[in-house]
Amino acid sequence: MKRIGRGDDQPPIGCDVAGRLDRGDLHDGVNCDVIWLDTLLYELIGKLMGLGLRACEQYMGQTSTVGLSRNYKDVRPWDKFAQQGPSNEQIEGRIMTVCILGAGAFGTALAVALSDRHDVRLWGRDGAALAEVAQSRKSPRLPNVTLAENITVTDDANTALQGAEFILCAIPLQATAEALSDLAPLFAGQPLIGCSKGMDLTTGLGGYSVLRSVYKTGPSGVLTGPSFAVDIAKGLPTALTLAAEAQENVSAWQAALSTETLRLYTSGDPIGAELGGALKNVMAIACGATIGAGLGQSARAALITRGQAEITRFAVKLGAQPETLAGLAGFGDLCLTCTSEKSRNYQFGLALGQGQVFDKAITVEGRATALALLPIMERLDIDMPIAKAVAGLCAGTITVAQAMAALMARPLRKEI
Repeated sequence: MKRIGRGDDQPPIGCDVAGRLDRGDLHDGVNCDVIWLDTLLYELIGKLMGLGLRACEQYMGQTSTVGLSRNYKDVRPWDKFAQQGPSNEQIEGRIMTVCILGAGAFGTALAVALSDRHDVRLWGRDGAALAEVAQSRKSPRLPNVTLAENITVTDDANTALQGAEFILCAIPLQATAEALSDLAPLFAGQPLIGCSKGMDLTTGLGGYSVLRSVYKTGPSGVLTGPSFAVDIAKGLPTALTLAAEAQENVSAWQAALSTETLRLYTSGDPIGAELGGALKNVMAIACGATIGAGLGQSARAALITRGQAEITRFAVKLGAQPETLAGLAGFGDLCLTCTSEKSRNYQFGLALGQGQVFDKAITVEGRATALALLPIMERLDIDMPIAKAVAGLCAGTITVAQAMAALMARPLRKEI
């Protein structure tokens, strides 16, 4: 059995485990459709494994505050702890219209995830390519995922934004300001949530700050954290940070945009969230170069740790809260990006370390971010030796061997 709208390689529920579950114990309102039951059992088994069999009575029959499927109106069983989250009666269970700007891998993945609860409009600029996606229901960015019928794919901004209650911006950051300058006049005061990571080369602004500089007639936020597009599109469990300055806004957004596999945590620190997501890409390049050059896992662990110190130092100087950088938006994202070859920034670093030419058509936000960081760290006198070394690597002014030698030759000091 497979889950709706997910990848073809979604693992089935184990019959030996599912066969022992008594359907009579399930909540009376649960739709017994086979595909819905598959999804239900998939999460139920995961919960039982974590809670233990003694906690079954606490688990069965509870209702969720979030996570309703857009294809079913019935509430699934859920544990009582979920009810501590925000419950907005105007949002709960209601099908909304969500517009996603940017039809790349991440924007498409968000469209797939959110289509479980809402109607989605996916907008991009390449009309011919989008027409093919609309016809085939397949995106070349995520070839193993089929787009649900309630995802409208279009290059017409008016169509995409008509009646949209949320706007998510997944346009690559270096193109975000220009694109939003054209699109913002069509907005109608909806929440605009940035989903791109990096720092603008021209202004030095992070993703959230770019949004605020262009869109001033409605609320803005940032969605960030450890995630790969392919994982989100397949329906694999993912946790992200949803940050905005107004907590009453972000709590309602959390309730509306969380799904059964996309768990959102709120934060009132959008500056920390945007900078954590931007600077981790720089450190991923450093880690990739280290492994590519054969310098070993221990060196990478040192770079991740000291990179976290640099990210926190920089972000706090710009007004971020240090605890934000210890969460999903900071250390969580850093760990994922610095250790997986799914990361474009890590792949770019690998190529640098191996002396190979990297495909220029692939977006590497960490490269632009490293170069954007240089004048800011110098102006504010922030010590960031790893970020400075990565900027040198990206500019071609130093080699990996020279960068590592310079880092190892720094004066000895106390760690914390």
